[in-house]
Amino acid sequence: LADKHMAMLTSTIKSKNLKQVHEHAFAVRDAVKMLPAASRSMPAVNQTKLATGIKTMTGLAAELDEAGDSGNQAGTEALYKRFMTTMNAIKALYPSSMRK
Repeated sequence: LADKHMAMLTSTIKSKNLKQVHEHAFAVRDAVKMLPAASRSMPAVNQTKLATGIKTMTGLAAELDEAGDSGNQAGTEALYKRFMTTMNAIKALYPSSMRK
C-alpha cells in the first residue's frame, strides 16, 4: 500500500498537481504508522530507528501537505526527497524477503 501511494505521490508532484499531494503523503504516513505492530520481533535498535523514521515521516507528510496546498512546487519537491529518503531508511530495516 505504501509503495503504491509513493508511486502516486511521485506522479502527482511530477505532474504539478500539488493539491493532491496530501492524499498520498498521508496514505504513506498511515501505512508506515502500522509497521510497529507487525515488527515486534525486530531487534530493539531497529525498533528505535523505526520509531524515529515514523516520527520523521509524520512531520514530513504534514509539511508536504502545506507545501502542496500553497502551490510551492520547489518546496514540495525538496520535502519529497526527504520523505523518500526516510521511507528508504525504513525499508532498509526489513530483510528483502519481507519487502515484497
